[in-house]
Parts: sequence; structure tokens; C-alpha cells
Amino acid sequence: MKNDLFYLNHVVETAEIITFYANEVSLDDFLKNRMLCDAVMRNLQILSESTQIPNHAEKLDFYGRKTRKFPIYKLAFSA
Repeated sequence: MKNDLFYLNHVVETAEIITFYANEVSLDDFLKNRMLCDAVMRNLQILSESTQIPNHAEKLDFYGRKTRKFPIYKLAFSA
């Protein structure tokens, strides 16, 4: 089973791809470029899917209680 770090890395990589594609492009140019729109939308879909917690995942909250919420506080303080 993949751990949270795998999914977090996937989220970061996908966000970086979206930023790279859309960086320095005006909204008008973005909307006129069908391929660019499709690429960004596809990566937004991947990003959304990567943030879903599997049904079987068991997480602990800040106080050590079982929860299904992603322990975002651990990410903020682990770096």
C-alpha cells in the first residue's frame, strides 16, 4: 500500500505541471488554446484524484484519534 508521502509528492508534481503550463499565459490566450486547456484540465483531474483518501485508509488526527481526514498538520511541521 502506498503511503501518504507518495500521494503528497504526486500532488506537488501535478501542481508544478499545471503551473508550468499556465505560467505567463494570459486568460485569453489560455482559452484560445484547446490543447493547453485540455492539458491543464487533465492535470486538475489527476490532482483531484490524488487528494482522495482510500476507503481502507486509517489515519490519526492531531490527538491520536482515528479519523479519515488527511493529517495536513503533519505535512506543515515535518519539513
